Amino acid sequence: MWLRLVAELAPRGLRDHDLDGITMLCQAVHIHREAQDGIAKHGVLVKGQRGPMVNPLVKVARDQAMFILRIMNEYGLTPAAR
Repeated sequence: MWLRLVAELAPRGLRDHDLDGITMLCQAVHIHREAQDGIAKHGVLVKGQRGPMVNPLVKVARDQAMFILRIMNEYGLTPAAR
């Protein structure tokens, strides 16, 4: 992902501080994928103290997805941002 992002953004003129944003984006994608894997493995509902409850990874996946889209918009990487 890092290489694809740098290749996409380099022609637009990357600066040193952009690398922090790209790093955060890559980390967020990794966390999102891990959360999605956990949801796929354990399901949306998991056993809680009082019965079935929403898997906490659903919130992690949602939060990371929103963060990913926000950063992608900043760098013009979404259809709406183009």
